Amino acid sequence: MFELGLRFTFDKAAVVIKDNETGYSFDTSPGEHVNYRKDLGFSSIKQFKKDLFLKLKATIKKIKRR
Repeated sequence: MFELGLRFTFDKAAVVIKDNETGYSFDTSPGEHVNYRKDLGFSSIKQFKKDLFLKLKATIKKIKRR
């Protein structure tokens, strides 16, 4: 959490990865998040990888526009 706080403080990009059963931390809610299913089934892992790729791609694109 310390490193994540530093990234937010210095306006650096970050993507938080969390399972679908854990709530959002109040101080990370403004950031980008990607959820994965806690059961880690094969099909859900494939979907998570796809979601993560798209989120990272969008985050990088957003950084380049600054």
